[in-house]
Amino acid sequence: MTGKPQLDNLRNSVWRLFITANVKLLDRIGDKFSQAGLPSMDWYDVLLTLKEAPEYRLRLSDLAEKRC
Repeated sequence: MTGKPQLDNLRNSVWRLFITANVKLLDRIGDKFSQAGLPSMDWYDVLLTLKEAPEYRLRLSDLAEKRC
């Protein structure tokens, strides 16, 4: 066999369950934030990125690059 080994069925199922659970959890958290009148998770991601930046500043293009 050449190249990268493929996931067996068990590992594939575990990854699928992890991704599904992660999406559902983030959706529920997002819903709770919305119900509480809080900003979306995306805003917190931006704020954390700016907090970690030198002098808490980034050019918009640099911010976009770090978030992708």
